[in-house]
Amino acid sequence: MTTTYPQVDTADVNRMHSALAQLLDTVRRRVPSDWTPTWRSEGEDEVKATSQLSRTDGSPWGENPLSTVFPVSAMLIDTVIQNVDAFHVLLESRPRSTLALDAQARAALEAAAQAWWLLKPRIGGRARVARLYVLRRSSASRFEQTAQKMGLPPASGYGALVQNLDDYYQGELGLVPMLSRKDNWIGCENQKALDYTTLVKEFMEQIGQDPASGPYAYYCGASHAELWRIQHSYDEVQRPDGQVVWIPSAPVATVNAAVSVCADALTYPVARALALLGRGASCTELHYLRQPLRSALTLR
Repeated sequence: MTTTYPQVDTADVNRMHSALAQLLDTVRRRVPSDWTPTWRSEGEDEVKATSQLSRTDGSPWGENPLSTVFPVSAMLIDTVIQNVDAFHVLLESRPRSTLALDAQARAALEAAAQAWWLLKPRIGGRARVARLYVLRRSSASRFEQTAQKMGLPPASGYGALVQNLDDYYQGELGLVPMLSRKDNWIGCENQKALDYTTLVKEFMEQIGQDPASGPYAYYCGASHAELWRIQHSYDEVQRPDGQVVWIPSAPVATVNAAVSVCADALTYPVARALALLGRGASCTELHYLRQPLRSALTLR
């Protein structure tokens, strides 16, 4: 017995494309150009508290260490927007390109998971700065490993170097690193360095999905150009003359899942950022878009 899946058609694409366009437009309008926390917001309270913390030389931290979290978060969310925007263009121009759609959805999901982790509410400013240090150092370490494999010297023009980050966050701010039994760096002040898979797993769990059977379990093996994955995008069909040909295949459920992932990647981290900055009206508008999205993603 052969199982057949309904293929995506023009009506499906138009419905999903329109709903995603509305969400993209709202996020672009509502993501602030100025990430300064508003009066009496959680973000402002954190900045005030951490500004008084002492550096290793006895001087106060000032506003910069925690304030740096906000533009970094903005960069992560802008990365989500860029990937979802590319997804949106593909959805209209090549809706059967499931391999490309899934790759963009995975990239959006990974950036969203980092922003979600960095912007966790009610952890306090010091812990948030430690999380930024963890993300930046982990990224810098991977960059240096890549440069080493390529036989190139790491250059600061392509990102911060590990030693520079250690000198600032540990040497100047006085944050305490976490070390393994073999004295390897594993995190900072109870903020453990996490890989992409673990960050996405936490993100999905906290928004109510089961990562073991959810989209990321699929995307982890599916966004690579393995032969089985390429074949998944085609159906083997025998013509009346007996010739076997391959035709593009795009099950509506596959495209629907990718749109849903993009919507989650856009909505949840942005809502968390707006809440931290004290922009409640913007959060409300995002909330009201959830039902139209759910309706658009209802499978036929």
